[in-house]
Amino acid sequence: MGSGEDSSPPPPKPPVLDSAELLTKYMEAQAKLIAQLELNQKHGYISAEQSSARHEDFKPPPFTGSAPTESKSLRTQFPDVKSSLLLDIMRHHLAPDDLGKLDFHGRPLAIDTKGKASTSSSLRYKSVFDLVVPLLTYFQVLGAFAATSGSALDVLQVMRGGMLYVSHIIDLSTRYQWEAVVRYHSRFHDARLVDMEEGDYSGWGKKDIDLMADTLVGWEVRDKGRSTGGGSGSKSSDKSAASLPITQQVCWDYNKGHCSATPCPNGRIHKCRKASRRLTKPVHAAGPSLQPPAPDPPSPSLPVSLPSPSLSPDPLFESLPHFQLFPPSPTLPPLRPNTDPRCNSLLPPNHNSLSVSSPLVLGAWDSYLRDYPDRRFVGALLQIIQFGADVGFIGAETDQACRNLKSAFEHPEFVDSSVQSLIEEGQLAGPFVSPPLPDFRCSPLGVVARKRNPAKLRVINHLSWPSPSSVNDGIPEEEGYIEYDRFETAVQDLITSGPGSLMAKLDLKDAFRHVPVRASNWHLLGIDWGSRFYYLLVLAFGLRTAPYIFNLFAEALHWIIQRHIPARLRHYLDDFLLTFSPSTSPVVANAAVEWVMALGRQLGLRFQEMKTLWPCTTVDFLGLELDSCAMEARLPDDKLSFLRTTLNEWVRRRSCTLRELQELTGFLQFAAQVIPHARTFIRRLHDFSTRFPTDNPHVCRSIPSGARADIKWWLAFSSAWNGIRLIGLDTGEPILVYTDASGRKGLGGVFGNHWFAARCPRRLRSRDIQYKELYAILQAILRWGDDWKNRHVVFYCDNQAVVAWLTTGTARSPPSMSLVRMVSMLAAALSFSYSLQAPVHTRPPPRPEALLTQVPPSWYETHAGVSQRAAFFLWHGIASSTRKTYSSGQKSFIDFISLNPQLRNADNSILPASPRMVLEWVSSLGFRGLQPNTIKNYLSALRSLHVDEGLPFDACESETVKRAIRGIKRFFGEKDRNPKQPITLKILQGLASIPGDMEDPFNASFDAAIKLAWAGFMRCGEFTLGSKEQFSPAEHLSRESVTFLPSIDAPTHIRLDIPASKTDPFRKGASILIAAAPGKITCPVAALKHLFISHPLPSNSPLFSGCTPGMPLSRTDFVSTLKARLDRLGIDSSKFSGHSFRRGAATAAAAVGFADHEIQLLGRWRSDAYKLYIDVPEIRILGLSARLHGSVASAAVPEPPSLHAAAGLA
Repeated sequence: MGSGEDSSPPPPKPPVLDSAELLTKYMEAQAKLIAQLELNQKHGYISAEQSSARHEDFKPPPFTGSAPTESKSLRTQFPDVKSSLLLDIMRHHLAPDDLGKLDFHGRPLAIDTKGKASTSSSLRYKSVFDLVVPLLTYFQVLGAFAATSGSALDVLQVMRGGMLYVSHIIDLSTRYQWEAVVRYHSRFHDARLVDMEEGDYSGWGKKDIDLMADTLVGWEVRDKGRSTGGGSGSKSSDKSAASLPITQQVCWDYNKGHCSATPCPNGRIHKCRKASRRLTKPVHAAGPSLQPPAPDPPSPSLPVSLPSPSLSPDPLFESLPHFQLFPPSPTLPPLRPNTDPRCNSLLPPNHNSLSVSSPLVLGAWDSYLRDYPDRRFVGALLQIIQFGADVGFIGAETDQACRNLKSAFEHPEFVDSSVQSLIEEGQLAGPFVSPPLPDFRCSPLGVVARKRNPAKLRVINHLSWPSPSSVNDGIPEEEGYIEYDRFETAVQDLITSGPGSLMAKLDLKDAFRHVPVRASNWHLLGIDWGSRFYYLLVLAFGLRTAPYIFNLFAEALHWIIQRHIPARLRHYLDDFLLTFSPSTSPVVANAAVEWVMALGRQLGLRFQEMKTLWPCTTVDFLGLELDSCAMEARLPDDKLSFLRTTLNEWVRRRSCTLRELQELTGFLQFAAQVIPHARTFIRRLHDFSTRFPTDNPHVCRSIPSGARADIKWWLAFSSAWNGIRLIGLDTGEPILVYTDASGRKGLGGVFGNHWFAARCPRRLRSRDIQYKELYAILQAILRWGDDWKNRHVVFYCDNQAVVAWLTTGTARSPPSMSLVRMVSMLAAALSFSYSLQAPVHTRPPPRPEALLTQVPPSWYETHAGVSQRAAFFLWHGIASSTRKTYSSGQKSFIDFISLNPQLRNADNSILPASPRMVLEWVSSLGFRGLQPNTIKNYLSALRSLHVDEGLPFDACESETVKRAIRGIKRFFGEKDRNPKQPITLKILQGLASIPGDMEDPFNASFDAAIKLAWAGFMRCGEFTLGSKEQFSPAEHLSRESVTFLPSIDAPTHIRLDIPASKTDPFRKGASILIAAAPGKITCPVAALKHLFISHPLPSNSPLFSGCTPGMPLSRTDFVSTLKARLDRLGIDSSKFSGHSFRRGAATAAAAVGFADHEIQLLGRWRSDAYKLYIDVPEIRILGLSARLHGSVASAAVPEPPSLHAAAGLA
């Protein structure tokens, strides 16, 4: 070239593309490639390798996060995608079936046989193009969202993985029927949603081989000439099946549920087509594995959506004995407790854990739990079967040698045989000459025997040695915490089932040894015995987390049994108790036990046949006997004999050690489950145990007289009271006894028609009120206890502490504890049982929204920086209704910032909200047409969000934001208030003149309600119930709420006790006085008197009755009746509501000249809001205007001349 050309300016640099623009360009190029691939498919086959290779050729440049710009709003980037869809994609909530909403080519929806738009995935996506096009848009949005995070890896994984997945779908559509491909996509997409919620986008670029085998095998395309991906794929199967003889064809009507006759009237086979294609999972054989086994294929992907119960025939289930008797219930049992996987949460997709051998059958567990709603729990179980359980150890990794316990050397033959047995069963690896694994920990071996059965020995691993660096010390306590089922629940099951119920018990053999341990934990379970080293491959007795991990499988087994067996079921680790109703045939009960044992064999669990107790009326459960004939729970004879022997020994003892005392109190605590009131007589033994030093277990202490007295009580009453009647001792209604005590010296009680009143002894008047309340109950027992033999007594006491003390049988106050013991002793001597109950109005029961269990789990996750107790009270710092109201504004703000990531803070966070965020958000609300008052409420919600997070927030106080709201108000205007019209006195008189049939409880209630609501300035919610409310005398008006004064015969007024209201969040209650209006048709007192006399009800019944007999007056019934009667009067009922009575009373009070503070007092307003309720009549305004013209100004007071000069001097 010439020199002139050399001096020419260099070509211009290409424009710099930010991450979002780069992603858009790339996706557009890939869309063209996909379209070309589909076109080529019509003329020839393109292999998956060729397709994927084209995508791999593209090498995206390094991504660098750039500062957000104004042009990066996702709504701007994707104008055709609705905001709701953008948010669903960003939250990873867009279901696979909803991908079609991203197809903007105007494709008609598939129509089913009934002419309706089909929701079936296979019909909605009729061809591969119907799926690929919305998938491309989906990955575009997903990539743009990933770009806002500034993560180059996320963007790369979305771009490359999305294209690989699209090509994978295209390839599958050429080899498998389209219906199966869509089913594969749905499950694959569900699994990726779970991954993306954890921040992992890499799964899109990987093939799920196991899922392909489960969904595609058996659905191969047989007709190579047929165009693929153009239909459901069922027609080819029909054609191939039609070539078979009719006797070998599967009945399609049977699979659709339309053909139930046996045999098939058409001569075809009744067989589940899906079950015949099911891939059988490989089962790992149990046995020792000293070499690391080869890894299994990846665990199957689990859907995250709640499955619908699958009732199709299952070959595995049909192989069980008596399967026809125990089909799966169409209603799924509730979720089981204690099912949080904790340290055994699902492994990441790219984990390298080794597969382990296990007797548990993976395919069987997967099959029987396919409908369990918590898929995370099921996934954890299947993962443990494949890869073993993580024991939760987080301590220091180090070698550890040990010396075995003395008990092991006392029984060397037993230890030898136990070790050899474990090796033969594949549960112990070894022997090794030297430690076989790095950081190998050996824990001492020991042998323990049952105290009352010394012949039964068991080898234990002392995994709590040495303290504080043992294996158990390295496992957090919360990992092993488990809430066991209680014996009382089995008692309640028997009470509910009734006398004569059959009961069966099953016990799993070597329960913990069913569960394998993850290979990464093998080095923690080392054993040194006979100069050889071993390590356990299964859970060890003595491991802190062993009970909880095994119980995960026990809970799953419980759920499976509960779904099939018609019995009440309880389990305590490896013990299972089934309680059949008396109407259940013994044949069916025995068949159920056979079914459960066969189920255990299918799952890989071993029940001890020698310990299996077949259905009978007496069983031993958790060491106690249940007898359904006598309806008793009692100590077995051997334990009763042991109790008496032990007590006789302790009566003669003068001193003991702490361990001896703990053994005694532990057994007494166990026996107290079936001996009434026995817990009361353990308290002094527990108090005695606190006097021992904790650092020296060999110290002896003299047994004090109080503890000795408790032991003597046990000895005297344990034999006579060995057993309790589960259905109660009484044969009739319980006896109700009311007692009370004053703060000084008054005592009293009522029992039926009997009563007593007494003075507290002078020596006891200085005692606290709890002592006096107990003393009143004691006096009632001494007076009337002889009449209560074999009955149940309910004591009503208004002191919550006393209720708790007598319910639990223990009190912290020593003087009060002496009375608790006397009450229990008298109840035992006089043969009556008792319970305590507080009067209804002592304290209202907690509202459902105030329970700890109602706090969303996500609340604790987002407030992990504070204790759970602090987070709990922080949640309840405002009412649940307020939180529900605030949620709309908070969600609006978060959605707005998510769609406009350029507004985020510099660290990519949303909170604390910057002034610009708030300003842009408020402006968007204004253009959406929200009223200024609504926007202010949304700002209050945003402020509350900051308070919850402990962040400062003053953006809503910004003058800029206030001016923007003022601008919205000036530009759009403000909606006029259109409050409901008041019920004036004239209208009330008209309503009272058409009361209807007053013999009808509803008409009488409505008549009294409107008069009471008007005279009492009442809110509609104070005397009616909402649609979802349950009546409670503690929160709603009852007959007891009205008191006629001085009497109901000649009342001059009433006192209305309102237990709860809108402005009373702490349920303190309020009492209002309402005067009678003799001779007036609107008199509320006369209306209530008529209601009480003509339609008497118990005191705890609703004050007003609804349209349905026996139901309280609902808001719906009240308002609909009000509107109907207003229409009868010729009044437009659309202008009135239930609140019109409160407004009408305030308006009437203002009209007759009540002062403002008087109106505020009558209506119980706490602010100036009452002024909004007053409607000034038009005639009064005109009268005031007319009086203005007749007014005369008063004469001016003459001013002395000297003041003018004084003003000038000033």
